[in-house]
Amino acid sequence: MTILRWIVHALQDVRFAMRQYSKQPGFSLLAVLTLAFGIGATTAVYSLVHAVLLCPLPFADADGLVMVWDNSPQDGDRFKAIMASREDVDQYVESSRTLDRFSSAGRIRPTLLYRGITKRVLGGLVTSAIFSETLGSSPLLGRTFRDDDRQTGCVVVLAHGFWTRVLGSDASLVGKNLAFDDTLCAVVGVMPVGFDLFPIQADMWFLRDHAPREAVEVARRGGWLNDGIVYARLKPGSNAEQAEVELTALHRGLHVNDQPSERGERGRVVAVTSIRSAITSVTAPSLSASLWLAFGAVTLLLLIACVNVANLLLARLAERQRELSVRAAPGSGRARLVRQLATEGFLLAAAGTSIGVALAWAGVRWFRYLNPFELPTQAGEVGLNPCVLLFAVATSAVTSVLFSLFPALAGSSVDLSQGLRAAGRGILGRSGSKRATQALVALEVALSFLLLAGAGLLMSSVLHLESEQLGFDVRGIATANAGMPRRYSTRESREAFERTLRERLLAMPGVTGVAFGDFPPNLDGGQSQIEIQGQAVEKVFDVDVRAASRDYLEMLRVAVVRGRMFEDADRTGPAIAIVSQRFVDEYLKGVDPVGRSIRVMDGDIRGEWRMILGVIGPWKHMISDTAWRETPIVFTMGGKPRDPGPGYSVWVGVRSGGAQSVLPREIQREIAQVDPNAVLQEAEVLSDRLAAMMVYPRFRAVLLMVFGAGALLLAAVGVYGVVTQSVAQRIPEFGLR
Repeated sequence: MTILRWIVHALQDVRFAMRQYSKQPGFSLLAVLTLAFGIGATTAVYSLVHAVLLCPLPFADADGLVMVWDNSPQDGDRFKAIMASREDVDQYVESSRTLDRFSSAGRIRPTLLYRGITKRVLGGLVTSAIFSETLGSSPLLGRTFRDDDRQTGCVVVLAHGFWTRVLGSDASLVGKNLAFDDTLCAVVGVMPVGFDLFPIQADMWFLRDHAPREAVEVARRGGWLNDGIVYARLKPGSNAEQAEVELTALHRGLHVNDQPSERGERGRVVAVTSIRSAITSVTAPSLSASLWLAFGAVTLLLLIACVNVANLLLARLAERQRELSVRAAPGSGRARLVRQLATEGFLLAAAGTSIGVALAWAGVRWFRYLNPFELPTQAGEVGLNPCVLLFAVATSAVTSVLFSLFPALAGSSVDLSQGLRAAGRGILGRSGSKRATQALVALEVALSFLLLAGAGLLMSSVLHLESEQLGFDVRGIATANAGMPRRYSTRESREAFERTLRERLLAMPGVTGVAFGDFPPNLDGGQSQIEIQGQAVEKVFDVDVRAASRDYLEMLRVAVVRGRMFEDADRTGPAIAIVSQRFVDEYLKGVDPVGRSIRVMDGDIRGEWRMILGVIGPWKHMISDTAWRETPIVFTMGGKPRDPGPGYSVWVGVRSGGAQSVLPREIQREIAQVDPNAVLQEAEVLSDRLAAMMVYPRFRAVLLMVFGAGALLLAAVGVYGVVTQSVAQRIPEFGLR
């Protein structure tokens, strides 16, 4: 009977609350929209946090899965992640007491030949146990690798995206062969949606020792065949910190006798990171911190919304003091009044949540449509799934308590004699309540300006990024690259192809320059090894080495601060190099670099000594969070002819101007005209690449700016509530005056 009575009273409270709100539609709409804005923004941001940081990863027992890196010291305490060598992994497998089930993943770039399609693809080189034992992942179709696959030749497991996008989701491919360069590989399985491992966004994975031969040879000559990302699992009772200490000791013991001129691993340390941290850091170094920052900001926005609604309710109670006194006079206890006022608050929260969820749905749709920055492949779908909706309901319950509890307690504390004698002067006329309300509004304003200040600082950093001088000019430059057939295996054949292509491109209207090389900006820096003649420690890591054509630097409008640029005669002359000022500052500080000799390591092959011909100014081609990073860079040219072997890819850039700008597809057309068998790959405008690198910091700054502006708007609503309260309390005074 008590429960039935409680239900009847609750329904009476709901009906009475709805009548009260219908009498003041302006107040009701303002309170509901304030809550809807706060709840909607919080739910939308949480959907992103949940997808990236909280959603279960497509791996079994992901909490125990880690990635192992080598870290190369750069400036002081700053480190750069480097892939571990195969020899190191073998030592870890044999000796580690904190990790087991080691697997590694490297990369190759074979060419797929399929039903008239010729396409350069990104493939992973993995060990056989990586899918089943280390990651604990099951395929969508077929199977993953087995130990006996090493006896059957080349086999391949396809990524779901590649299987869908390029191969038309053809399930019959499982068990059939695909042609890669000169190798047939049997398709044994297809991984499910959302699965990914190194290399990020790989199209497929091959067994390390049974991959397409030509692509393997290219990787071997490039020096990255035996390097890779290492995956492992923590043994029971172990953690990542213990594993780091142990593997660093093993690594240093393995390389204690290395000579500086032979290896550069003696000074490295080992980093062991959780799989989720590694995934988010590879996609965007500060993605995790930025998402939590956004969630903190939007939670603060929701708190401001709750305080505002509480102030509005307090202002409304000033007008209802006589009503509450009349209800208390016949014997309605304080608990009954608290329940009535709390019910009114819960109704506001329910209405605000309903509209807020709709706003969150629209915001998520907007985010997915714009796709402002890349999310990890393993991230769940950003949307209003059951977990996000449960969060919205929980948020509604918490906010209803936050904004209704204080007004309900204050409103139920009725002074009958004073309330019945005068309307508008009573509980809310007390100076303590007024001071508390005014203090809350002052806090809202302060927090709003704090958000705006943070957003302003981020926006200032973005503007600085966009206006900073990078040391090169990519405006008006379009680039394209293509994989070339095997017949371009000699230096002479490649030079002949580039000469013909250059002539055709220079003949196009509006073209002012053509150059060959890898063009900036880039997402990462180099890891090449350099020997500096005459120095005790000769091996240097984190040096970006690029072969450049004669007019590469001129086309990028790079300034030489010392020495001179490349000239035509240098192409067939002695081996020379141009280095950046950062290279000089780090490795040749205090000496004149012009005339000094350096030697570039090409994998395991020691190159010839190159004389430094000139020094260019700053070269900032990488972006790190909110700043451009400058890394040491070396441009090479000339030297003794050497058979470059298979795997030739041409990278060409074209500068044009005016109304006749050259488009990337026009460069691809010219490449195909010179050689119809060329495998056309990426083509883009460099200014678009630069803009794409700015999307992430710009989006973060704009998001915080929106939150800051919203907080300021809510603070204005709070001020309105206080002013309304004050006016309501002083109506009798105004009447007398």
